[in-house]
Amino acid sequence: MKNPTAMPVMWRLIGLDSLGEDFTYREKEGTIKAFATVTVSLVFQPVRPVVLQKKFIKVEVRLVLLRLRVHKYASSLASSGLVICKL
Repeated sequence: MKNPTAMPVMWRLIGLDSLGEDFTYREKEGTIKAFATVTVSLVFQPVRPVVLQKKFIKVEVRLVLLRLRVHKYASSLASSGLVICKL
């Protein structure tokens, strides 16, 4: 996965439990630094013949925000008249 933004992002794989024991992975969540790339691997290694059915996993991505900086930035935006949602 590649993070093309200037802020770090958190990622998480959702739905790995539904894949079964034939799939292995090293990480199911982590952080990608600004402008960085990470490799995420899922390995399928069955111990006996299996019939694969459609299984879905989801990648959730969130920005990593430092509360102090966000609060200062939000205060300056609020004073400029913009509406802000609290995270």
